Amino acid sequence: MRGLFPVDMSDGRAIRIQARNAVYPPAQAPNAVRLLADMELELQRVWEPWSWGRLAYIPFSPRVRSGRFVLAPARWTLNELLRQGFVKNPDAPELFARWRQQWKVPRHCLVVNQDMRLLLDADNAGHIELLRAELAKNGSLVLEELPGGASTPHDAWGWLADGDEVYASELVVSFTKRDAAFGADRFRAKIHLEPELKYFPGSRWHSFRLYTPMDEMTHLLKDGIGEAMERIATVSGSTPFFVRYTDDDGPHLRLRFQDASSASSERVAEFREVLRNACNDLGATTFVQDEYHPEFERYGGLEQLELTHETFSEDALAVLRALRSPTTEFFSGLEEYTILSWTETLVGFGQGFDCETAESADAPDPLAVLEAWTDRMGLASSRGDDSYARHRERWSRLVQSHLLRIQHGESLGDCGLGRAAPLRAGRGLGVAAVTGRGQTPPPRVVGSYLHMTFNRVFGPDSERERRLLEILRSVSVRLDRERSARGATR
Repeated sequence: MRGLFPVDMSDGRAIRIQARNAVYPPAQAPNAVRLLADMELELQRVWEPWSWGRLAYIPFSPRVRSGRFVLAPARWTLNELLRQGFVKNPDAPELFARWRQQWKVPRHCLVVNQDMRLLLDADNAGHIELLRAELAKNGSLVLEELPGGASTPHDAWGWLADGDEVYASELVVSFTKRDAAFGADRFRAKIHLEPELKYFPGSRWHSFRLYTPMDEMTHLLKDGIGEAMERIATVSGSTPFFVRYTDDDGPHLRLRFQDASSASSERVAEFREVLRNACNDLGATTFVQDEYHPEFERYGGLEQLELTHETFSEDALAVLRALRSPTTEFFSGLEEYTILSWTETLVGFGQGFDCETAESADAPDPLAVLEAWTDRMGLASSRGDDSYARHRERWSRLVQSHLLRIQHGESLGDCGLGRAAPLRAGRGLGVAAVTGRGQTPPPRVVGSYLHMTFNRVFGPDSERERRLLEILRSVSVRLDRERSARGATR
């Protein structure tokens, strides 16, 4: 079976989707319905209206017909009127009259926007004023002749009339391909039996949402909330972590840790008290305890979940240290810190994965790994970004120095750097790939780790995240080329 289609999870049969209305999903339906509408058209040829292509914007296009069928009505664009100031000119009626005479526009026509049509009487001053008002709101309006080139509304729709009153109408006819069978044997899917994983309150995983303004999150993380997460981290296997998030109820911190020990209830009570103080004294609005639904598919599957949580926790604790000291001997500001964090995550993950999947057990060169994995992720280089163009040398030396520290195994934990978990995560995914159990493309997994690091530092900001990723790719390419050039001159 090719294409994308929904299935009944009880027996694996495909579900056939049929829309019994004329609603236009891309503009008028929620996202879930839009997805189903796209699936309905999967692998089907859709009837498209006549297109003039590049000639669509000429002032007048004639009627197109095949036999008795009109494929496209005569059409007049209004660009010339707009250029002449029709919308704001006090002499708009005279402008319209001259334009109408020049292009031989009939008295009765239709004002058209996509599938919406409004009957226009070009001799009626009120209709012309209405056209001007609509053009002020939507400059893409066009005029079309009445159906079939009729000269009056009665000629166009007279078959559906009540005396002198006529009613616009259209007839919709559905066609079905004769050999378009939708049989059970053609749509059979393997049932995915892996259960949905959720940890509810009272289980070993404890999950909280602390609602607070986005610009207050860093302050909370640097103080009471971050200190509480660090105290929890002293308990073996607790793997606390956080993310910044926004849902229908507003921006919030998602705070999670695991504890199945006999003292679990006491630690949860202590953490609740920390959250309560944040609401009473530190500007947070409220908090709730909820279930935790791990996105294990995104990080390589269920068997990688323990490594995923270790990577999350190490990253979260590292970011907390960087938030308290955003300037150190290694970086000046959180953007530089993020670039260095991404560098060591990519290098560690890439070395771990490559060692398990390649013939050699030696750790690949850090720069080669960085360049290769930014390429495997499909990252684009920086284009037109002044923050990189004016400081490319500084960015390059920043990353180059950190690659040397990684290669020499320097200890960097006190400043929020020196991650070790990505190496283990890469090895785990490499083993799964070799044994045929890999579920998620490795570039997607490591890309998700990078995204979560950025989220913990800055919160949701896709434009800033894209810009920094492009800087990292540009730096990796530049350093690799510099080394190649040095090798060629020897």
